[in-house]
Amino acid sequence: MVELKGHQKPVKSISFSSDGQLIASGGDDGIIRLWNFQGQELAEFTGYQKSVNSLSFSRDNQKLTSVGNDDEEDGNFVRVWIVDSKLFQQSIKTAVKTPIQAPLKKPIKEWNAEQGKLWDVVFSPDDQQLATAGGDGTVKIWNLEGQELEEFIGHKGPVRSVSFSPDGQQLASSSDDTIVRIWNLQNREFNHFNDNNFANIASFGANDRQIISGNKGGTISFWNLQGQQERQSFSTNSRRVTSVALSQDSQKIISSSDDGKISLWNLQLLQEGKSFPTNASPIKSLALSPDNKKILGGSDDGKMYLWDLQGQLLQKPFEGHLGAVNSVAFSQDGKQIVSGGNDGTVRLWKLDGKWTKIFQIYGPQITAVTFTPDKKRIISSDSKGRIQLWNLQDPKAQLPSSSWDTQQGAVKSISLADGKQLTTIGSDGSIKSWPIQSSNELIQQVCNRVRNYLQNNSNLQERDLCP
Repeated sequence: MVELKGHQKPVKSISFSSDGQLIASGGDDGIIRLWNFQGQELAEFTGYQKSVNSLSFSRDNQKLTSVGNDDEEDGNFVRVWIVDSKLFQQSIKTAVKTPIQAPLKKPIKEWNAEQGKLWDVVFSPDDQQLATAGGDGTVKIWNLEGQELEEFIGHKGPVRSVSFSPDGQQLASSSDDTIVRIWNLQNREFNHFNDNNFANIASFGANDRQIISGNKGGTISFWNLQGQQERQSFSTNSRRVTSVALSQDSQKIISSSDDGKISLWNLQLLQEGKSFPTNASPIKSLALSPDNKKILGGSDDGKMYLWDLQGQLLQKPFEGHLGAVNSVAFSQDGKQIVSGGNDGTVRLWKLDGKWTKIFQIYGPQITAVTFTPDKKRIISSDSKGRIQLWNLQDPKAQLPSSSWDTQQGAVKSISLADGKQLTTIGSDGSIKSWPIQSSNELIQQVCNRVRNYLQNNSNLQERDLCP
């Protein structure tokens, strides 16, 4: 074990250069120190008059950025420093006589972020931008000249940590509000629907590369992810299709209509195979069980109904929602059900009609829900365009493990391809894709940074920031 000794007050931040040759440290003494891997101090300089809160090397190891305080009231500054190449030469030597003080004496750029107290800073993967975490609950993106490029508002408490995804397209942040949020920096938007007359949408086909839509004119249409219609629409002989769903083998479509009827269609022949009256309030959402033997419907009256393919109710209606049920889904093994509704709740059910877990968001309505293939999480969307990931493995979890804004208006439908790629369709007709796997890695990165911070700040109590 190597000990780095030199700071006179608590150390708040440590950063490694990408090649592992240098270590930067800073803390409440306001001094930034650079060390080699053997624990020998190579350079020291005054970073701030009061404290250094966070440090980060650029990927090319040519720059170091810092955030800290010069005084109590004002002076929450971002600073960028040039790292002298001579330090890397010294870092591999076995002895260093005295620390160098001149090379990093002044920053090449500094600015006041105006975010309250700054808690974290990090370079983007291309070293062209910085992200800062503010005590006022905001996250900001900057170029290296100090120009603010973007501000993200959503946290309800100080933001403690930020981290870029490896491709630089997403940014994660964690806050005292116990939420890790994922911000999209480059919306991967495929296109818009040519006809925004759809009522409900579901993805289907190989690798979820196709979409079916039930339309207000009583037709069902087929689209690709570029928003182009792929085959001719067919009529359901109803005035309005209120919901559509696809079987897991992609051979059957079920639809509900405003005349109170549910129909089962052969996708290859586009022929109606069976239909039955629901004898219930208008159906808002549908799902077909993985064995293609049961149909689940969520209704306008807040109830859910489970039928066989002949239209016989298999049990009493599921009751719990306090408003329309906008989305329903089976788990892949068919043993669990998830639902979301106008009451802002996401509910987990057994097939006997008893709900076992409830998640609540306040204000917006839940518009769509789905399970991840491993059944460890639920993904939901809401009427304000946000996505939530809910952790089913944590029995105490009351808040989403992550959340982000799609900037699509209300999200009307979501689909998860192979458990890795989430497709969202907005009320504005836009289609966007989100890499769920990289989001999980990003959450872990930011959680690790938070834990490291808390370990080095004994005066702060551990919080349940991460799943």
